[in-house]
Amino acid sequence: PKNHPVSFEFKNPSRQLVDRKTFTHSINGFYTYKTATDKQAPTGNWQVTAKVGGLTFNKNIKIETVKPNRLKVEVDFEDEVISPDNRKLNAKLSSRWLHGAIARNLKADIEMSTRASYPSFTKYNGFSFSDESVSYSSSPIQIFDGNLDRSGSMDFSHTFNKLDEGPGRIQVNLKSRVFEPSGSFSIGSATIYYYPFKTLVGLKTPEIDANSYSNWLARNKTHKFEVVSVNKEGEIVPNTSVKVEVYNIRWRWWWESNVENLSSYFERENVRKIREKTVSTNDEGIGVFDLKITILDEGGRYLVRVTDENGGH
Repeated sequence: PKNHPVSFEFKNPSRQLVDRKTFTHSINGFYTYKTATDKQAPTGNWQVTAKVGGLTFNKNIKIETVKPNRLKVEVDFEDEVISPDNRKLNAKLSSRWLHGAIARNLKADIEMSTRASYPSFTKYNGFSFSDESVSYSSSPIQIFDGNLDRSGSMDFSHTFNKLDEGPGRIQVNLKSRVFEPSGSFSIGSATIYYYPFKTLVGLKTPEIDANSYSNWLARNKTHKFEVVSVNKEGEIVPNTSVKVEVYNIRWRWWWESNVENLSSYFERENVRKIREKTVSTNDEGIGVFDLKITILDEGGRYLVRVTDENGGH
């Protein structure tokens, strides 16, 4: 209702009330609450509580003290990307004081985290190189814990495990810390990409008829799909054998996809495969196959998946 009162409370990590405000005016039903902490406020999980009538909503707010870096922290990679040939990350960690002096013999550590990343190539615009039916997850790990040398640097490396299947590209994030003698530390970050597979397979779906509803394809009509096989630079890999699989996806998943991603659905459910075939790309790295969903097949959502039969993508 118009001018309905909404109260906000702001509490510190000890759940002591720091601020309370009540508003009776909103803009299109939205209330704006602004507050601030002082410089001596404790760090930790603060809490904002909004009360509307008999309803209460809570939200934790993380507040921490951020110290400016006193050290310059850099990571130099030996290669531009990590290739599937050796799966090895080689790099150098180096640090200097901001006033220019070398950070000799200081303690340092490096934490690595990874996540799925999907490549795209300008030449093959319209092709998808992502596979959402395969899950990829990892936890941060420490790949270096030691001391810099007298020159303020240290070489380090990490070898990745071979993947049987997974994303075509993995983003590797490094968080480096270099510690001052007092225990305070400065942070640096760096990113590099790891390509687990020599060949990347892309899929291009048919163009949708302008008169078609949304992105639906007509049944009882033959539709032409294209596949392409390239390497990490986007250069063609000719004569690649590609497996084509077509799955029927039950309706319920699409409405519940906010809590159930496609990869977990594939891992848990008895997914019905309705088509399977093998196609080969030509000397230009391009392959074509036809797909026809007949009137006897179920309507609804279908997943078309293409994989390199001799690789993991």
